[in-house]
Amino acid sequence: MAALQKAVSYREIASIALPIMVSGISVHMIGLIDTIFLARIGEVELGAAGNSTLLYYTMVICLSGLSLGAQIIMARRNGEEAFASIGKVFQHSMAMLLAMTFIAFSLLHYGTSALVNVIYSSQGVIEATEDFMSIRTFGLFPSVVNFVFIAFYVGITKTKVLAIGTPLLAIVNIVFDYLLIFGIGPFPEMGIKGAALASVIAECFGSLFFIGYMLIFTDLRKYALHKIHAFDKEVLKRIWKIGSPLMLQYLVAMGAWFVFFSIIEAINERALAVSHIVRALYMILGIPLTAWSDATNTLVSNLIGQKRQELIMPTIKKIAILLLVVDGIYCFVLNLFPEAILGLFTFDQSLISDAVPTLRVISFSLTFFSLSFLTFRGLAGAGLTRLCMRIEIFTVVVYLCAAFALVTWFDASTAVVWCTEFIYFGLLGGISLYFLRQGKYNTDDF
Repeated sequence: MAALQKAVSYREIASIALPIMVSGISVHMIGLIDTIFLARIGEVELGAAGNSTLLYYTMVICLSGLSLGAQIIMARRNGEEAFASIGKVFQHSMAMLLAMTFIAFSLLHYGTSALVNVIYSSQGVIEATEDFMSIRTFGLFPSVVNFVFIAFYVGITKTKVLAIGTPLLAIVNIVFDYLLIFGIGPFPEMGIKGAALASVIAECFGSLFFIGYMLIFTDLRKYALHKIHAFDKEVLKRIWKIGSPLMLQYLVAMGAWFVFFSIIEAINERALAVSHIVRALYMILGIPLTAWSDATNTLVSNLIGQKRQELIMPTIKKIAILLLVVDGIYCFVLNLFPEAILGLFTFDQSLISDAVPTLRVISFSLTFFSLSFLTFRGLAGAGLTRLCMRIEIFTVVVYLCAAFALVTWFDASTAVVWCTEFIYFGLLGGISLYFLRQGKYNTDDF
């Protein structure tokens, strides 16, 4: 990171963010591909797979909070040029996360049936969700492995590998979705279970790719990855101190999505199907935006490691300018061609017509999305993860109360309920920006 000794340029920001963006698009393509294929089967399968994916990723993203904590520490060590310490952090975070994944798997695999029977009213959605999750939960293990590898490469700012490996993962998912959902050739027709199995296969492929790449192309000795490090309680404590608030924060954030869609399901099955189509598009459009936020996370931690805190706000401002350009393009395209874009997800013209108002809402909320994540990830990169957790909890409570009130008391339409995104991101970004401008960063040696 020698380039970061001076002011961070747009080119340096892009060199880190663009591979993360490609990686994020590819990883989220798994859920998007499932949505596209299952939309051809029926609304129940579409809604069930969407809800299941939210439940699954609630657990995965929660666990990834610990890997993000490790990423922040590795980025700090990279900025300090203490490269040999990075391997120990990598190995300890991998071991800790895999141990926690066994617990998460048990809860999700055996507890899904009881949970969905309490939450959902549609028997068709309940049965399809149980079918999907009976297989999808096995993907927890390779997913966690992939997150730790991504944290390592983002932390050391060698992100080009992400632009290679994760697109391959998406391609594998597309192939097996087609073969297993519809039963092509010797493959059985598995429907929604086929989508779940295809996703697990793709994630396992991703883990094998990252392991192979590290063994062949990464300087193992530089980062002390060529040996097995002895158990170090202090390293585990540091990872837990930074990562555990992020785990809780992610659990709250993803859990909020799950609760939000449970609120939407109370309207009717059509509202749920519309929302999941829009959510899939929303998340894909958000990936380039969150990629810049991930770059912010690493850049902020590196700058603190170099003791160049005065460059943090100028760097964030540069990224904000880039994000506003992207947001403007998004808003123009989504509002000019809404039916054509929604037509990528379903052939049902009535479903497309019903989804257009909600699509217009998210086209404008994306600006709030990008700027709030930018400042929020900046706080995390500064080591203020406990503060991030408190901000997340507060904003989620307000957001869900507003959504519940709109559905329960005002009988609001799907599009109006989605307007609560402005409340969530407005609060998240505003509060985060306030604390960033205070300049009180965590410069402790974690």
